[in-house]
Amino acid sequence: LLRGKRYERLQVVVMAVRMMNSGFKSLCGSIRRGVASPQSPVNQGCKRLASSAAKDQWWQDRTFRFFQRDSEQGGAILSYEIVGPFQMNQYLLGCAETGRAALIDVGDAAALHSTAAQHGLSITHILQTHAHIDHIMGLAELKRQPSFSEVPVYLHPADLPWYQAAPMQSGMFGLPLEQPSDPEEELFDGQIIKVGHVPLEVIHTPGHCPGHCALYCEPHGFLIAGDLLFAGSVGRTDFPMSDPSLMRESLKRVTELP
Repeated sequence: LLRGKRYERLQVVVMAVRMMNSGFKSLCGSIRRGVASPQSPVNQGCKRLASSAAKDQWWQDRTFRFFQRDSEQGGAILSYEIVGPFQMNQYLLGCAETGRAALIDVGDAAALHSTAAQHGLSITHILQTHAHIDHIMGLAELKRQPSFSEVPVYLHPADLPWYQAAPMQSGMFGLPLEQPSDPEEELFDGQIIKVGHVPLEVIHTPGHCPGHCALYCEPHGFLIAGDLLFAGSVGRTDFPMSDPSLMRESLKRVTELP
């Protein structure tokens, strides 16, 4: 019997084949059934978060859009872009006072690099909400660049099987991909990461995948949800190692944030 990491990697391969054969038709039906009731607290909370995001209509722009939020702790700069063949959301978060910044989910290295340089931001963190292929497609390319080679990559350890199977993931779609170097740092629940003066609280939100994390900035009032929650929808749970029941618990948790 296989145990440990070898078993986890085999599970990724087997389940990925099953997922490809299904044609990706199931968009987390089980979790939708769990929150379908209009009176469900999770349903209501998801609507509240989605309507809050809708005020800025970020997803309608496919080029970087900057906005700044100020609080007693200073200004936070946040940009957003939809990139790649899977239409992934990647972010650039900066501190207006210090010029330090974090890249969150590297799908297109060139776009992130040029935007950071354009706005005079120095990248000090690379934060991965999880390690599905669309969220790490640009990571190896980015880390090859001298200015990013020493910038640490943060990932929850429960997503290492996905991360270490990056070429296999991309190969399922006929997309060549270099294996990125191992993450330098771990994300864990309750961790506070300071990007300059901007604090991000790590919230472990499994369900979409075992190591999925959301990043919450309470002083500035925003949540970077990765693939946990979208405007009008929630993340899929038909992937290898997904768990609909854990997804429901994660959704409930973020809907209870201030």
